[in-house]
Amino acid sequence: QLLLHLHIDDPLDIASVHGTAGLWGVLVPGFLASDEYLLAFRRVHLPDMDPEGMTPGGGVLLGNDGWLLCAQILAAVVTLVWGGGIGVLTLLVLRRSNL
Repeated sequence: QLLLHLHIDDPLDIASVHGTAGLWGVLVPGFLASDEYLLAFRRVHLPDMDPEGMTPGGGVLLGNDGWLLCAQILAAVVTLVWGGGIGVLTLLVLRRSNL
């Protein structure tokens, strides 16, 4: 209904399907990432950091404190704002140039 109201042409609902799947993919590590996965990630991608004394802070469903979930939510919000802003800006330019 919202797509029809906003006159958005998405007959196969591709935007909503990919948006939902992408958002889920960003949030899932905040719920389910294991401590071992995060430590391995840090070893590979952040080799200069000293892992001693660092708490892994995995997913909240595995008993961790939720810092990773907060970071994932922030990443999702920033991505949505950035993508939405660029999309609106592009559409405004196209509308003003009568394309």
